[in-house]
Amino acid sequence: MAIGIELTSLISPLIEIVKRAQDEYKHAYFTGLEKYLFNRAEKYFYTNTFLHRGAKVKFLDIYYPLKIKAFGSKENAVVVDLEFIDSHKYISIIGTAGSGKSMIMKFLFIESIKSYFRIPIFIELRRFNIENGSFKKFIFNSILEANLEPSERTLERALKSGVYIFIFDGLDEIAIEKKEQFFHQLDGFIDSYAENKFVISSRPRAGAEQLPRFEPFYVSEICQSEFSDFINKVVWDGERRQNLFNVIKDEENRQYLHYFSSPLLFSMFILTFESYPEIPKRKSSFYQNVFDTLYSMHDGITKSSFRRDRASKLQKEEFIELLAYFSAITFSKGQFYFTSEQLFSTLSDIKARKNYKGLNIEDVINDLDLSISILIKDGFEYTFPHRSLQEYFTSLFIKNYIKSEDAKSKFISKLMDSSRLLSFDRHKHFWLLLYEVDKLSMVKHFLIPLYKQIYKPDHSLGFNYSEFFKSLDFGFYYLPIKIFTNSFANHLTKGDLKKINWVIQSGKADVIASDSLNDAIEHGLESSHKTGGRELKVRHVDSIFWDAIEIRLFDTKQSLFNSLNKSSNLDEIDESIASQLSEPVPDKFMVSFSAIIHSDNVVEILNQMNIDDLLIDFTEQIEEEILKMEDEMNSEFSDLDYLFK
Repeated sequence: MAIGIELTSLISPLIEIVKRAQDEYKHAYFTGLEKYLFNRAEKYFYTNTFLHRGAKVKFLDIYYPLKIKAFGSKENAVVVDLEFIDSHKYISIIGTAGSGKSMIMKFLFIESIKSYFRIPIFIELRRFNIENGSFKKFIFNSILEANLEPSERTLERALKSGVYIFIFDGLDEIAIEKKEQFFHQLDGFIDSYAENKFVISSRPRAGAEQLPRFEPFYVSEICQSEFSDFINKVVWDGERRQNLFNVIKDEENRQYLHYFSSPLLFSMFILTFESYPEIPKRKSSFYQNVFDTLYSMHDGITKSSFRRDRASKLQKEEFIELLAYFSAITFSKGQFYFTSEQLFSTLSDIKARKNYKGLNIEDVINDLDLSISILIKDGFEYTFPHRSLQEYFTSLFIKNYIKSEDAKSKFISKLMDSSRLLSFDRHKHFWLLLYEVDKLSMVKHFLIPLYKQIYKPDHSLGFNYSEFFKSLDFGFYYLPIKIFTNSFANHLTKGDLKKINWVIQSGKADVIASDSLNDAIEHGLESSHKTGGRELKVRHVDSIFWDAIEIRLFDTKQSLFNSLNKSSNLDEIDESIASQLSEPVPDKFMVSFSAIIHSDNVVEILNQMNIDDLLIDFTEQIEEEILKMEDEMNSEFSDLDYLFK
């Protein structure tokens, strides 16, 4: 069936329902709605995937149902489907790169149309970066797409009908300088169209966790028990499927399967499997396998056994060098999507600096996109299939293409600066990868300098909390406690639980006549009263210093926070915080130690918790680790001297 006919068959029933409606859908239709849905569905209904690159496949044929879970919840993760969405009004879906956030959002868009659930409006938030007007204007422009009709007044009336679901994809891709404007105007936009449903996706710690009204849910990793189901969904060749089953079930491979905890990373492994039918022991080896597989896959050898040349005539080593330079330049600038102009300009600069005579940049772009597929075109922009590949080539740049130690130090310092200004995750995964690829450079130019900046106590003067928290800050975090317990929740339907939750939140325990439900409500109210609703936890405040600590002293850090959270003085600190602030601290909101340390009362309580002793021990272990790293560097040079004597 032609794609146009399929899309028309998908969209037309929903459009007819909207046009003929006399209920809440009555004012939902506007001229251009059908075109908007068609254009969006055309983009998402068929898709290119990492595994099926020869032709587009139906999105729903390869979509693996992903699960999400509320932060801190002990309940099982739930599959994201329309039933789940229907039970929530404002949801933020939070996940790391490659976790499947955008896949979930596209699924909700297509399934909303297919099931006549609501009229979906899909917005890629990264495009807000080039918007000069308000957020509302940006949304309207995205829907109207330069159509002369309808008028904004007609569209506004339609959106106020309350039968839409706004799907906002990629909060983390909004530029830092536009974030404050976005948060403020998003709140106003929701106020104007509050009868609709709203779903927003983001990487962790990009602000989605603190959005007013939104309930944050985190995309769960693919469990090893799900690997077989995932393979069954995306691998269609029976023999290949069985070979994959054999490898993932091999006990010797169990300890390395955590590499593939996201859909995209697992897909990368499946892609490389025929050429590398084993699980790599290092992540850098895995990314090298991915590139080698992509490089060799595209009709590298014809039926007559002649190797086809790529348009650019570049050899494999030259592609690696080019990608290393390109990745280092773009990654250091916080660029993860590249327009055709940006891609051409950056590659042209590299050509000039590396003296690639006669190289045609258009041919290079064609090879990177079509022949190798190490860059993929997403709308009008290019990007790496997974950001970790860009990070991998950047790490190769540092190891293989920067010759002097002084230049390495300067470039790593530049990346440290950009991690603070241009990245919400502070390049955390990149530092771990670089530590694996080029341990010596990481130790010399990243770890030792950061460890030496951490405050060292002067035992004669006492512990200075303020100085310590400048680099390694802690925070008090209020974690909500779940109301329901297995003693009654397991015996009720989802609908019952939704009603009970609303009753407990509103305090109206007399609205449901059922005796069994009233018993459950009373039990729930009693449980809520007993728990107090939330508990105080201590956790680190994200910083590049804590990232550096985790690379070498992860267990030491965990031990420190386990001790802090076992303190019997947390209740006193809770009271002290409350007395310092004019308003109660919301759930899932952190109050950092550095923000309240100037209160004598807080310092007194910290002393009662013996935090100074814990932190003195911690800093002493940091000093010991510095000495170990310096010995490692000296021993490496000594080993080299020994080899060449």
